[in-house]
Amino acid sequence: MSVSRPQNYPTDLTDAQCELFHPLIVLPTGGRHGTTDFRQIINAIFSLTSWG
Repeated sequence: MSVSRPQNYPTDLTDAQCELFHPLIVLPTGGRHGTTDFRQIINAIFSLTSWG
């Protein structure tokens, strides 16, 4: 699950932390396949909860 990110923030997940979240993420089945990187979504949630 390696994706290049433009900038790193202190709240970003490390690779090891991302692997812990991976089994918890339920990906949709059927329909269109999204292009969303769920690691970036989790990083954004952590950033918002840390910085307000």
